[in-house]
Amino acid sequence: MEYPHWRRLAAFYVTSQTVSLLGSFLVHYAMIWYITLTTKSGSALAIATLCGFIPMFLISGFAGVWADRYSRRKLIVAADAVVALATLVVMLAFMSGYKELWLMYTVLAIRSLGSGVQSPAVSALTPQFVPKERLMKVNGILGSVQSLGNVASPAVAGILLTFWPLYLVFAVDVVTAIIGIFLLLVFVKVGHHNPGVAHETSQLREFKLGLTYVRQHFFVGRFLTYQALCTFFLGGPVIIGNLQITRVFGADSWRLATVETCFGIGAAWGGLAVSAWAGAKQEYKTIGIALTLLGALTMGLAVSPQFWCFAGFTALIGLAVPYCSVPTMTLLQRTINPDQMGRVMSISTMIATATMPLGSGILSPLADAFDVRLVMAISALGLALSGLLIWRDRQFAKIPLPDAYSESESELEQPAATTVETAE
Repeated sequence: MEYPHWRRLAAFYVTSQTVSLLGSFLVHYAMIWYITLTTKSGSALAIATLCGFIPMFLISGFAGVWADRYSRRKLIVAADAVVALATLVVMLAFMSGYKELWLMYTVLAIRSLGSGVQSPAVSALTPQFVPKERLMKVNGILGSVQSLGNVASPAVAGILLTFWPLYLVFAVDVVTAIIGIFLLLVFVKVGHHNPGVAHETSQLREFKLGLTYVRQHFFVGRFLTYQALCTFFLGGPVIIGNLQITRVFGADSWRLATVETCFGIGAAWGGLAVSAWAGAKQEYKTIGIALTLLGALTMGLAVSPQFWCFAGFTALIGLAVPYCSVPTMTLLQRTINPDQMGRVMSISTMIATATMPLGSGILSPLADAFDVRLVMAISALGLALSGLLIWRDRQFAKIPLPDAYSESESELEQPAATTVETAE
């Protein structure tokens, strides 16, 4: 189904996601800071981190099946509503004076489940109404919004916690969720994608069919393998970077905050840059070049003699990251069979949420055994090598160009199931 007014739909869609994301980021930082300030316990923070990671990983596979089986728009709304309800419950508990830590962990876990359900639905809904040749622009804007939220939310959360009780910060998330849901339901009227899969089919079997699709597709399985490799080595600049700052330049909180801000600002500008100029016409070339550049910039982190040099390289890394993430999302969105979109996106999410902690879990102990700058250099080489492999992989040259792509032209794809779109 074509949407001649897709720009208006995209504008309201981006606005709804922006409002919802800002509220979510704000409350997430507020909860983490509250746990940090009240417990001063590393174990408490570790539990909070697990509560924010494990549920999302466990639900992602089934969430992809739901995104292919049910209305993606309604899944996004349902996830937002459940998270808002959980936030409302903890807000009322805090208002009544009940401030047990287990309640915070429970809400973090519920929020993680909501993110796991929402992520593949959001990724799969966008190409339903945005033309393939415009996906890069819309994805770039969404990525920029997310980066701006990551930059602004810690500062706003800190200001609000200074002057407001925590339950009022929770109220902000409830209000933004209601606004986001309203905009999505009222102004983003996108048809219901129904792949015609019999509902008697078990969800586990449908997820296995998604894995089979990835394995048999002429490039998706190969591409997701590279994604896992890249995400593993990203543990260097993401995790090891903080260790290098504290050990080499000084254990000052303002240094950590400065680097986070530099990265966020760079990523926000990078998202806008991608929406204006997407790079090479074949997305895999842009991804490969950007990853190779990321490797070089990460090597710059490893050899930085001064803190401000380190911060500058971090800003450039933030600028380059969208040229990896946005083309990756766009490439998958425009080439995957629409009937398999949710499942493939959920598999991609599972890979990212598993390999990043794995990378940090391996690289962090190495940083204790060896010079942290050496470990950062290893990450840099891994990123650069990953980029070169993607850039020079001849299998990716078979991917149809955006303006030439149609499912009938790709004989190597798994045959598509019949699709039907009906108005919700």
